[in-house]
Amino acid sequence: MLLGRVAQTTDIPENFPWRSLFDSHPQPMLVYALESRLILFANPAAERLYGRSQSDLQQMAIWHLVTESAQEQPSEAPALLQAGKAWHMQNDGSWMPADILSFLLEHAGLCAGVICVQWSARQQLRPTHGAARLKTSQPCGRHASGPGTCRYWTGIFAQHKQLTQEYQSVFTQIQDGVFLLWVTENGNLRFGRSNPVYQQLSGKTELVGSSPSQLSGPLSGALLEHYSHRCLETAQVVEYEECFESADELCCWHTVLTPVSERGEVNYLIGVVRNLSDMRRAETEIRSREQQILQLTRHIQGAFFQFSFDQSGAIEMLYTSPGLAELLGVPAGQAGLSGSELFGMFQDLDRERLFGLLRRAEDALQSVRLDMRVSHSQRWLHINATPELREDGRMLWHCFSSDVSGRKQAEAKLQESKRLLEISNLKLQQISQQMEAASAAKSEFLANMSHEIRTPLNGVIGMSDLLLQTQMQAPQRKYTEIIRASGSALLELVDDILDYSKIEARKLKLEAIPFELDSLLGKLGELMGLRACERGLELLVRADPEIHSRLIGDPNRLRQVLLNLLSNAIKFTEQGEIKLDVHLKAESAEQLTLLFQVTDTGIGILPEAQAGLFSPFTQADSSTTRKYGGTGLGLAICRQLTELMGGQIGVRSQLGRGACFWFRLTLPKAELLPNSQPSKPKFRRVLILQPNQTARNWLLYLLSSWGFEAHAAQPADELAKVWDLVLYDESLELPAGLAGDPVCVMMAYPARFERLAVQASDWLAKPLQTIELRKLVYETVEKKPMLPPSLLSARNPARILIVEDNPINQLVIKTIIENLGYIAEQADNGRKALDMVACHAYELILMDCQMPEMDGYMATRLIRTGHSPCSEIPIIAITAHAMVGDREKCFAAGMNDYLSKPFTPETLAMMLSRWLSVQDN
Repeated sequence: MLLGRVAQTTDIPENFPWRSLFDSHPQPMLVYALESRLILFANPAAERLYGRSQSDLQQMAIWHLVTESAQEQPSEAPALLQAGKAWHMQNDGSWMPADILSFLLEHAGLCAGVICVQWSARQQLRPTHGAARLKTSQPCGRHASGPGTCRYWTGIFAQHKQLTQEYQSVFTQIQDGVFLLWVTENGNLRFGRSNPVYQQLSGKTELVGSSPSQLSGPLSGALLEHYSHRCLETAQVVEYEECFESADELCCWHTVLTPVSERGEVNYLIGVVRNLSDMRRAETEIRSREQQILQLTRHIQGAFFQFSFDQSGAIEMLYTSPGLAELLGVPAGQAGLSGSELFGMFQDLDRERLFGLLRRAEDALQSVRLDMRVSHSQRWLHINATPELREDGRMLWHCFSSDVSGRKQAEAKLQESKRLLEISNLKLQQISQQMEAASAAKSEFLANMSHEIRTPLNGVIGMSDLLLQTQMQAPQRKYTEIIRASGSALLELVDDILDYSKIEARKLKLEAIPFELDSLLGKLGELMGLRACERGLELLVRADPEIHSRLIGDPNRLRQVLLNLLSNAIKFTEQGEIKLDVHLKAESAEQLTLLFQVTDTGIGILPEAQAGLFSPFTQADSSTTRKYGGTGLGLAICRQLTELMGGQIGVRSQLGRGACFWFRLTLPKAELLPNSQPSKPKFRRVLILQPNQTARNWLLYLLSSWGFEAHAAQPADELAKVWDLVLYDESLELPAGLAGDPVCVMMAYPARFERLAVQASDWLAKPLQTIELRKLVYETVEKKPMLPPSLLSARNPARILIVEDNPINQLVIKTIIENLGYIAEQADNGRKALDMVACHAYELILMDCQMPEMDGYMATRLIRTGHSPCSEIPIIAITAHAMVGDREKCFAAGMNDYLSKPFTPETLAMMLSRWLSVQDN
């Protein structure tokens, strides 16, 4: 905008270059056109001085302020506009002395006049019209008017313009609030310029000319005015802070007032307001955290401190918590320890060790932990130091220390206890070695005792059995039976003592191998059925058909428990029957739970006596021991074996009504073997002739569940039908009407099969085995029947070698074998056995284990390794050893089976029949 155009519009627009300077200047200033002398602009200070508004002044010429005439320009007007002193008329007609500063302002090639008016110190007078009113003094000499002055001020304003633009950029973009406070002639404060930040805080967009008391924003105008006057009075920088709540937050503003003086007087103040809310909140938070940390350090069982090493290696302590002095045992008044004093309180060796660890840990920035002893006391402190690399390159160590004196004392006591314990352990080890030696001696003694007792017992029992098979008078038979019973009782006593000693010494280890439950029950029935038959008892062995027959466990220990329970049942039952039942109680994909029950019709047990039955050396009462004998160890062994297998055992009984001993086991399933059984049975109609109702019902149930048409009858019943198979008990007479039907006899002594008056096609041993019965009914009558050992030997006599060094046992075994129809030869040691096997062909070898020159183990190994042409011949161990591992030792040597002395003729007969059948196949 050109000044020529400005002169014509009698107005200066907002974008005029010096408008902001004029607006904020504290001295009255008038800008006028050089030709017309019309006032173009008056700043707020001029408005207040002349008591006229901007619009009023713009309607006046400049001489209106220095003359009473408003119609014409006085001739002396140019002189009045020059620098110097003059009288100026106010709006109320009064006159005021004023100092005039006049200069020209050039912009875009045009000039305008500027008058700066300042009150004079002279007393106000009302001059007379004319010379008195026009009296002027000489120019003051500070600023002269004329063309040179115009160029001078134009240059000054050009420089000012450039500086103002830079100042304006900073002024508007600064984040702090900035403002100017001018001091009026009467000492009042008026705002000059302010930046947008302060305008927002003050609540007013236009502050120029207003007083601090007019502030409407959050900042207090009264405080500003108060501290501004203090700044004026002291002519020094004044700072103050005001805080207030805003939107639930604490706001804090910090104001700095700086006085600006000219010629020894403060003309205006520069104010800067900064928002310190975040900083104050942070400081408050820091103080709160410091208080929390202080409280924490007061209550924590330990102390914190920080230190670093300076360039000389000296320790500089940066922080110590209040608890450190207490830890070190220093009085509270001496808590401010230096680094050398603090670390000097530790023992030299520990201190040097700590410093060495710190130096090594600095490079890797690793923590250091060390227990250190305080020099002047028995106290131990644990130091945990963590490094932090500071910006200046120095390492700062954050340390936590805690009193570990109690732990150290405990460790010392523990070390002492450990030392004493080592001494005790050494003594115990010596005692243990002595006990192991004693236990080994005991085991060796028991093994030797067992061997030495079993060897003659085998002769006693074996010869008794052979003698009972001969023709004798009644008293002789009576005496022989007593000898046989005494030998059996002595054998039971030896077995129980051995088993209990194994369990007590914890030398009994369980196997986990696959086994066939049906086969185990069948062999058990064969063994115990003969004993039951001798006492006139019926033994039934039954298992639920749905039981998974192949399981994993220890079949020998399971057989031992069942043998003990069945032996007791037979011993304490005078008449009636004994049942072994196996029921399925629970099943999953991996395992099943079985309930084994042995029920008898014997004497029963009093309720008060049942609780102690499973304790060692305990029976129902002393009279039982006197009448029936026994050690009282059998049930204790059963309980311990059952618990070892993870089961439970118990009894239900009433006096005079028999007893039911039960135990429950959970066993894993094993994979079933391929079944070659035909899909359809050969027989459809089966007749059962069985006097025992329990056995009869069981046979009916089994055969019906297999799909057969089974019927039960008494011998006197009318039997006119034709049957595919007749099962009859050996104690009955076969009805004449059944003579043409296939007949299978159920008998306790299969050896008597050939002496039966009835022409039978086959036989089954009692108690009936489910697996054998199933095999029988699925086979054809035309097939070769299973004959007892006597018939097999008669048709195809087998050659058996007996290797035994005891002459009595040689005689017993040879007699039993020859009575069964086999050919028996004997050798009294392993070396002779090797020579005989090399010269003769044998179908089976009975091998004793303990013999002179060469024992049975070595002889078996040599036979198996090819020193004999019959390396695959079945070898059955016959040994008096019955300790843990004896059976496994026999199998490891290459033997096929194991027969413990003493044994009965029936047991030996079944063993020979089994292995000779395998050999034939």
